[in-house]
Amino acid sequence: MIALKELAFLIKEGKVSSLHFIDLLNDDGVISEYYQGLISNRFETDDEIANTLFGKSKSSPTYKKFKKEFKKELVNRLFFIDIEHSKYNDRQKAYHKCYKDWAAIKILLGQSAWNSAKNLCIKVYKMALKYEFNDVIADVARILRLYYGTRVGDAKFYEKYSKIFDYYSTLRNREEFVEGLYTDLVVSYVNKRSDGQIIQQKAYEYYQLIEKDLATYDSYWLRLCGYLIQLIIFSSVKDQEGTLSVCNEAIAFFNKKTFKTDTALQIFLYQRMVSFAELNDYEEGKLAALEGIKIVKEGTGNWFKYQEWFFLFSMHKGDYKEAFRGFLKVRNHKRFRFLPDNSKELWLIYEAYLYLLWKTSYLGFGTIVNRHFNEFKSGRFFNALPVFERDKRGMNIPILIAQILLMLINRDYQKAIDRIEAINKYCSRYLTKNETFRSNSFIKMLIQIPASGFHRAAVERKTKKYLSNLMTVPYGMSTQNLEVEIIPYEKLWEMALELMGNKRYTIRKKSNKA
Repeated sequence: MIALKELAFLIKEGKVSSLHFIDLLNDDGVISEYYQGLISNRFETDDEIANTLFGKSKSSPTYKKFKKEFKKELVNRLFFIDIEHSKYNDRQKAYHKCYKDWAAIKILLGQSAWNSAKNLCIKVYKMALKYEFNDVIADVARILRLYYGTRVGDAKFYEKYSKIFDYYSTLRNREEFVEGLYTDLVVSYVNKRSDGQIIQQKAYEYYQLIEKDLATYDSYWLRLCGYLIQLIIFSSVKDQEGTLSVCNEAIAFFNKKTFKTDTALQIFLYQRMVSFAELNDYEEGKLAALEGIKIVKEGTGNWFKYQEWFFLFSMHKGDYKEAFRGFLKVRNHKRFRFLPDNSKELWLIYEAYLYLLWKTSYLGFGTIVNRHFNEFKSGRFFNALPVFERDKRGMNIPILIAQILLMLINRDYQKAIDRIEAINKYCSRYLTKNETFRSNSFIKMLIQIPASGFHRAAVERKTKKYLSNLMTVPYGMSTQNLEVEIIPYEKLWEMALELMGNKRYTIRKKSNKA
């Protein structure tokens, strides 16, 4: 079922023409109903499909035959994906053309159409050479060597393609070797079978095995896997300076290529952002995010992700107006409504923090800012986050903190007391791990606010030790994510104090009488 859905979405996104096929979206038949059910996620299981479309079980011969034929239909359509569509860069288009033509070459050879196969091989060879599809180069060079050596007896071209085959078949073997080492490292890294020191040692040993290859070959794929192995040497032990050095070298290498290398660049730009976040270098982090935004297509998932990083770096650096402008660009984008629910909820949380900055005068005022936040509803924020409210150790933290601060802004002290009491229980139950130390300390500070009658001097006195604890673990030393601590807690505490005055408020306890 998963593979079939994947095929269906590829055909939909690939804008395959219906000129030679049944129109899967508009036909009234069972095939169209099946296809539309897959891409709309209407169908989740084979039993559901078989029962809905045929009134039978998934094990019935009727359904099995239909599913087999339908899958064959989708696979056939892969060859008709519109690769000229603007979402594909030149290398992606060339990749599709080369491998489609390579399939055609194999079919021609199966029919002994050597002359047609030879002509197509030369065309594919030129394109593969330009874009470094080295496995294809080796394959077509082998066919051309065979053609000129056995079919026409041309010694000059036979020697030419023999040398090309020897070089690129060797290069292909080295690429596969380096790729295998990298994959082996990732399995250990992702499954956490080893600690950082052990993974680092293994990565270093693998790097020594490929050091000569990296100096010998200028191959896109070999160097990409090689740089990723080097990256693990440093990232496995959180050596951010070493990580940045590898990223910078890799980015410089891929930028020199004559074709677009956006996929590789995104990998290393993303890792640079992670390193800059941990080093508290928010200015460089913003620049890395902007580089990423430039090379991804606007409105794609990666574009929104880079915008998120840019927003967070701006917030941590104190560039609140830039953060607001980035926020508006995302929220007003026509593709925003298609984001997954958890991604949309993130931006609702970010909006609440911008609102806090506006209400405390840190964001400043202006026509656009005022117009936007005059329409902000605290109640909507409290009720519109069903996904993250289940995330007990992650994004639920900034939600709870924002809710308390919004209540302080609105001087809704009774609600603030009720909420803080609930948060106190939450804190003791969920925020007990080292990675939530800063959040734990900050929430304990918030808890002292009603205990001090919302009196600023009393609050400062009672929270002194917690503030001291917070500052013993600066943000850069914490394992907490940037997105959890949207505004550094030290700055957020300044804002919280400004929301209180020098008058003590005594809130009456609720009567237990009926």
